[in-house]
Amino acid sequence: MKKLPFYLSVFIFLISCTPSNKKPPDGLEGTWLSVSNRKDIFGGKGLLDGFFMEIKTGKRIYQYAYSDSIAYEDVFFNDSTIINGNDSINIKIAYIGKDSIQLIFPFDTTIVTYIKLPLQNTDQIKVNESDLIENEWYLVDSNYKYRVCFIDYDFQIVNHDKSFKLGYNILNWGEYMGWDIMEFDNHTYFISSSYSIFEPMVYQITKFEEDTITLFYYDTYFSKEFKEIKLIKSKPLSNEKYKEQVNKFANHKFKLIDYRFEGNYDTIGYDTVLLQRISRFFNKFGIEKEMTFKFTNDSLFITNNYGAEYTNGTWELSKDGRNIQVVTNNNPLRLIMMQVEMDKNLQLNIRGSHNIRSIYDGLQVDYLELELEEY
Repeated sequence: MKKLPFYLSVFIFLISCTPSNKKPPDGLEGTWLSVSNRKDIFGGKGLLDGFFMEIKTGKRIYQYAYSDSIAYEDVFFNDSTIINGNDSINIKIAYIGKDSIQLIFPFDTTIVTYIKLPLQNTDQIKVNESDLIENEWYLVDSNYKYRVCFIDYDFQIVNHDKSFKLGYNILNWGEYMGWDIMEFDNHTYFISSSYSIFEPMVYQITKFEEDTITLFYYDTYFSKEFKEIKLIKSKPLSNEKYKEQVNKFANHKFKLIDYRFEGNYDTIGYDTVLLQRISRFFNKFGIEKEMTFKFTNDSLFITNNYGAEYTNGTWELSKDGRNIQVVTNNNPLRLIMMQVEMDKNLQLNIRGSHNIRSIYDGLQVDYLELELEEY
């Protein structure tokens, strides 16, 4: 048998070692989202949650939920590797399952788990920021129904280029959060971010009806499966009814007749400790049951029975007449959101972390219910 020339043998060897398969291995093609249940080979945790990734023939496309930038890579595949055709950085395929995959990235040996997004023919569903900002909403899941607020105010997450809007109580934690509407692979997602959570929360919008937005999210920490929640629009009042409700407040005074608390307090000696701290809190700031709330057309003034002013600010009645949003100018009383029951005895529920804090005793009141009556 004739031997092949040396140069031809080397050429054939190189060709046999060159990846030429642009088709992904079975189970790898699709749209994926990175989630928290991952660790590197040394047992540590990574911070790679919230990355969208689309795998298709010859392409890997990815985008971080905290970024407006999207990356496109030309890739090849074999059974165990995604090979970048541009810079030869290989990503190892550690696992391919029915609804999840695991990839090992070369730059820090992190094993990242991705779950397949439940797209469900949602590519025609579009939700705009104005749909959320210009309406009043409740978030409803299997256990809770609570008020959320979407505010037309821009800010950026530290060290990221994405601009977020401001939201309130999105996770029922009574705090401000960032939120955004983004698209990836022609599908729409709702993104939220808390100051206390570094990684983004990702919700796929699967349905948008007249008064309801349905979202799916992956429960990373408990059930390890997708759950459904809904944003339900609160019906606005007619113009006539709205003006009538505003007039119930404007240019009227209300007297505080009772108050109730929830806050972070010691579990030992529950009743005694709570009562002592509430007493010290009120004594510290001189807030007594004689507090007066005076609403004018565009301002709110809170005083005691001697006329000394505690705080002042602006107020606005929500379109459905069920909430007053208050922005006050000074401590100690920083009222953010007040639930309203419209009757002769007006009840204002003020909820949210850091609304009222006693520096003196470290008591942070997460929920304060004030019962007022007109006088």
